[in-house]
Amino acid sequence: MVFGRMGDRVGRKKTFMTTLLIMGGATTTLGLMPTYDHIGILAPILLVTLRLLQGLAIGGEYGGAVVGTYYQRVLDGHRILTSHFRTIPQGPVKSSVPAC
Repeated sequence: MVFGRMGDRVGRKKTFMTTLLIMGGATTTLGLMPTYDHIGILAPILLVTLRLLQGLAIGGEYGGAVVGTYYQRVLDGHRILTSHFRTIPQGPVKSSVPAC
């Protein structure tokens, strides 16, 4: 919801770069974050906040990538449903197929 509107207003490329920066910043901060022994109760609060930022960023990245791929395929003249297969959660689908 957040990045879809932003993509419509300022462009999908800028929005995608913004989500990459948010994800990279949150991940780097998680890696450099001090432990509970050093900063106390701020550590779990910061951890949850950074994980929420990562979730927000990946939602924007995934949605923008699927829409961008779909539009690129339509512009190339190959009207196939490649982007629709990317929106299917493939983990449960693949795990339900019995091994041969």
